[in-house]
Amino acid sequence: MTLPDTPEAMRAHIEREGVAASPFTSFLGLEVVRCWQGTCELALTVRPDLTQSHGTLHSGVLSSLADIVCGFAAVSQCGAVVTCLLYTSPSPRDRG
Repeated sequence: MTLPDTPEAMRAHIEREGVAASPFTSFLGLEVVRCWQGTCELALTVRPDLTQSHGTLHSGVLSSLADIVCGFAAVSQCGAVVTCLLYTSPSPRDRG
């Protein structure tokens, strides 16, 4: 795949292939502010269904936002990427 060659084209690409194509990302309602050459800025409107019991943004949403923005920034620099975590052993506290 050839990367979009302008900031506007990259923004449209990320909105189409990153936000609209992902049910979870679409559910969050992310807005791509800018995404170009390895940097990315997203906007998120905090809604009641994204908050925890005290009414602030749930940390799961925040960590997801960090993951998504890093992935989009990588795409804007390198093209399609897949990131993953590989767990090879239980944590020390689970070892008994």
